Amino acid sequence: MTKVMRIKHQTLIPAITIVLLLLAGCGKGAPTTAGPLQTVTGVMTPTLTATPGPSPYPGPFETLTLEPYPGPITGAPTQVGNPPYPAPETPQAGNPSSTPTIGRTPSPTFGQTPSPTIEQTPSPTLGQTPSPTSSQVPSPTITPTSGDTAYPPPGGGDNTPYPGPGDTDTPVPTVPPSPTQTESPQATSTQPSATPTSSNQSSATPTPSNQPGQTPSTPVPTSKQTPKPILSVTPTEKPVKTDIPVTPPAITTITLWHSWSPDQVGTLDVLINAYQQIYPNVRIEAQYIPYDELPGRYEEATYFGGGPNLLLGPAEWGPRFYDQDLVLDLTSIAGNSFLATINPAALGEARYRNALIGLPYTIRSGVVMYRNKNIISTAPTTFTELVSLAHAATHGGKLGAYLDRGFLYSGASLSGTGGSLMDSNGYPTFNNTRGIEWLNLVNQFKNAGPTCFNSDRDLQLFKLGKIGIIIDGTWNLGVISDTVGLQNLAIDPWPTYGAGHLSGFVQADNLYVNNNLTGETLYTTLQVAAFFLAPEVQAILADGGHIPAVLDVSVTDPLMQQEMVVFEVGVPYPIDPKMDNYWNPLESAIQAVFYGSQTPSAALQQAFEAIIAEP
Repeated sequence: MTKVMRIKHQTLIPAITIVLLLLAGCGKGAPTTAGPLQTVTGVMTPTLTATPGPSPYPGPFETLTLEPYPGPITGAPTQVGNPPYPAPETPQAGNPSSTPTIGRTPSPTFGQTPSPTIEQTPSPTLGQTPSPTSSQVPSPTITPTSGDTAYPPPGGGDNTPYPGPGDTDTPVPTVPPSPTQTESPQATSTQPSATPTSSNQSSATPTPSNQPGQTPSTPVPTSKQTPKPILSVTPTEKPVKTDIPVTPPAITTITLWHSWSPDQVGTLDVLINAYQQIYPNVRIEAQYIPYDELPGRYEEATYFGGGPNLLLGPAEWGPRFYDQDLVLDLTSIAGNSFLATINPAALGEARYRNALIGLPYTIRSGVVMYRNKNIISTAPTTFTELVSLAHAATHGGKLGAYLDRGFLYSGASLSGTGGSLMDSNGYPTFNNTRGIEWLNLVNQFKNAGPTCFNSDRDLQLFKLGKIGIIIDGTWNLGVISDTVGLQNLAIDPWPTYGAGHLSGFVQADNLYVNNNLTGETLYTTLQVAAFFLAPEVQAILADGGHIPAVLDVSVTDPLMQQEMVVFEVGVPYPIDPKMDNYWNPLESAIQAVFYGSQTPSAALQQAFEAIIAEP
């Protein structure tokens, strides 16, 4: 169940215009509104209206069991003969089969002690530049450039830009072959970063006035005047010009922990090297830690006040970190203008308990609707049209559609049709007319053809070229494209249904900012995090196989383009731990309605009561 990664090494764009979207002055009681857009020339770091940084707050030491993103249950494919419809399912009594779990490939894409307070130095506002203190180097001047996308300047009318290199042009590094990483006995391997070369560094030498004394003019005496003595002015000695030694700026080191695979880490190295060339006084040390060890290592290190500045990891890790005060809440840092540039479903993967606990830097996977163009040549725009096209294509041992009713594949349509699953506190909100409409929709899947329930039977037949349309995950895109053929495969926009549309869950990988950071270290960390969400950087990540989490990013892969369109109206997969209580009751409701043992209203009520009965 691994998602295909399409790595295309290309040259980093010759110039990256960084748009700094700032809300308020960094740690200076900044306002909460973002200022007008401005262009920062030569600065490649997008400034988040609130950039998060790894937050090493104390947390439990025990290694918690990760709850993976549920995925389709792998079932032995059933041999299918020529009859167009597979054998009917055997009704299941009681609760359906165990909740499907989505297998997660180690994310390439990545009690409670009072945490250190950062109130002494207010957190910088993403998208805003803190006013430089006496110890800070003045920021370069931002020159507005019409037509260029720029990071918003500091909010509240404060035009102080994000500090960056002077007039140094953006470097043009190229993507090198991906280095091979070897896990050390301690499971950490620090990746070397390029040594930055500072430019425009010249000693500031004062220029003396160098003006000799002047001899004033002598007035001519008259007959009635007593001649005045002539004033003789001795020129002062010309001062000797001496060079004043300049102390080089201190290097700020930002540590970043990840679990990217060796074939992907080359892209990360390119981005780190590019950033360090832009900011020669910042050194980013990326450290690989095996996926299974990374969350526990982060919790332990951060609990004791350490840990990395930034952590790259899946969205489902976020709640456990946040509940232990280990990651920074970016709600007061990230501005609305900046957040509006992020895919809404991906951004939802960083929201928990009304807090913004991270920033999505890539969409890891999602549920989509695949179509074999050899069987159904046009994409259905409505569910009614999908049913019609499926019927027309069902002949000669082929099926027009074979849809999976499992909650993983149908659950997001609850939100797509206007309903909701739970509120911000994890309390169920589906037991209403919207929920009934959703169950009716899922029950109508059978109108398009045979259906399955958390089975791979539809996938197996689709790979054999026997089915026109299925609903499955992008984690299977690799095997699907290899068997069906890229030229025959399409990922279609979700068809409309009533006033809404069908939809699919979306999963993201996040940047987490350590909650132990303060002052300039926090500020620099937020800059680095913002860098990953710059459109130009997102395009480079896309060439490495990472689906952009930012909207309007240009990508070259046709199927990735289609994924991005579909994910714009996707639904964030719930990261709330209470989601575990929802699976069985809702899947039982789906089955009960499908087999006619309960009405949609009764089935939803039973599911609701089962969920709220859980602790």
